[in-house]
Amino acid sequence: MSTDKATRDASLAATDRINQWSVDANMRVDVYEALKAFNKTPEAKALKGEQARFFTFALRDARRSGLDLPKDKRDELSALLKKMATIKLDFSACLTADTTHLSFLPSELNGTTKEFVAGLKRDPNNTNKARFTRPGLVIVTVKYPDYYPIIQECTVESTRKQMEFAYNNVCADTNTKRLDDLVALRAKVAAILGYANWAAYTQETLMAKNPERVMKFLTELRAKLVKLRDQQYDVLLQYKRQEKEAQGKKFDGIEKRDFSVDKQEVQQYFPIAYVVPKLLDVYQELLGLRFQLDTALSKAAWAPGVEAYKVFDAKSKELLGIFYLDLHPREGKFGHAAMFGLQPPSWIQVGGKTEKLIGVGSLMCNFPDDTPTQPGLLPHDDVTTLFHEMGHMFHQILGRTKIASFAGTSTDTDFVEAPSQMLENWTWEPEVLRRITKHHKTGKIMPEHLIAKLVKSRVANAGISNMKQLAYGLYDQKVHTSTNISTADTYIQ
Repeated sequence: MSTDKATRDASLAATDRINQWSVDANMRVDVYEALKAFNKTPEAKALKGEQARFFTFALRDARRSGLDLPKDKRDELSALLKKMATIKLDFSACLTADTTHLSFLPSELNGTTKEFVAGLKRDPNNTNKARFTRPGLVIVTVKYPDYYPIIQECTVESTRKQMEFAYNNVCADTNTKRLDDLVALRAKVAAILGYANWAAYTQETLMAKNPERVMKFLTELRAKLVKLRDQQYDVLLQYKRQEKEAQGKKFDGIEKRDFSVDKQEVQQYFPIAYVVPKLLDVYQELLGLRFQLDTALSKAAWAPGVEAYKVFDAKSKELLGIFYLDLHPREGKFGHAAMFGLQPPSWIQVGGKTEKLIGVGSLMCNFPDDTPTQPGLLPHDDVTTLFHEMGHMFHQILGRTKIASFAGTSTDTDFVEAPSQMLENWTWEPEVLRRITKHHKTGKIMPEHLIAKLVKSRVANAGISNMKQLAYGLYDQKVHTSTNISTADTYIQ
């Protein structure tokens, strides 16, 4: 998050040390013996609600940490878990620190808006690693504000191909091996703990409970999607043939062809400086809250432009939490969109008294920023992402549990997306679209005919996009239920 590289590097080093310590803390035999001793007492039998659940989970997690194993196996397990923690941290750090970029002539970005091209940095060397020196080159990164306009709008096939290849190969040279190593280590850990595979180990604590139920669910979904996916592929191929006859223009224009929706036109109605306050208004009304921008907290935040808001109950005026909005890309920043919990809403003992901690979270995104020629304009997909991540935020802040480990988004992992996915649906409601849209030049809200077309376009490529999500789940199951597997080869298959 920090704008200072030295601070980011120090944070990574500290995180690695904390992760190593966490492995040791979770494998303390003395704590496990105390838990087992307490389990035999009347006090343990009298536990209710959250406390009973917490104690049950503590015993379960101790067993899953290998504390029933002999010392030599515990030591082996500890070493494997520490290796895994470091690999995962290095994997993420590589993605965050990546500076992959490509250089193109403006003509190679045909189809994107002139404002998009004007906002790109010029290549001072006028060079492209794949080609010879050419004056006038502009630089594009593989971050979302550059990636999506090119993939969705650029009519030059070779440009889209280069961008897609670069985007999907960030850190490939190092992270592919890391992933192979991590999958192998996970299989070893599962075996030591007595599980058939890593999927069986991780899914034991989920609602799904086991890999067999997960595979049944995914397989049944796939059967329902195959026909629609194939039909939509056939349509895309038909468009491809037509466009090839018209000198190779882009072909994936389902929204524009079948639903008369021009994404560039839609984007003009979503200036981020207007959308964010209107989104917050919707959530205030929906959840009975009141937000207050805190200038002091904003100024003290980790980077310029970060905004901090206090969250109050609209009726009782009680302070419920604080959230930070960090919406634009910068060097060294987390490259995707996510909500990070900074403090769980819970209760703690201080000096013999019980005090309530408010929930605090940070929304980290990489949305288009203002350029010299136009304000930051959000594609509708980004608006949906923003509503989705704010759903996570209020799940985090509005938790009412007393124990921190159950607070907010600390639910079963296969449930945690449910609230945010439910709340993102508001971006497809005409009433909400009227409230959050305003053309950045004319000041007019999105016209009714365009709203109707946008809402109708929601099903565009639904078979393909949902099958793609399903493929990720099937891939995850495959690599974590197999042994001696190549993660890259499996992904290609």
